[in-house]
Amino acid sequence: MELFIKENGTAHEDLIVSFKEMDLLVIADTYYFEIEDTIQSERDGFCNIAASLKSLLSYWIENIINLGSKEERYLPIDFSDQYTGCFRIRRVSTQQIEILMVIL
Repeated sequence: MELFIKENGTAHEDLIVSFKEMDLLVIADTYYFEIEDTIQSERDGFCNIAASLKSLLSYWIENIINLGSKEERYLPIDFSDQYTGCFRIRRVSTQQIEILMVIL
């Protein structure tokens, strides 16, 4: 998995998540990561985004590690007023996890 920010000055369509092995590319907004109010307010927007993404990735890792056999979980990535885009993950074997992008 690769995750990077392609700054475009809008905080929209600037978060890129790629699973090259699966030919899966997600383009999301950093807007909601920047306005996270539990992060220190004196930080600039990019630092807020980085801290929020770090927290989100830690949440993902914890959920992947604790994923039981045939169990499904949703890992949010694309936050919007109209929907939340998530990776639906499911363990299919001890060494393999199925990942699908879904909109909730």
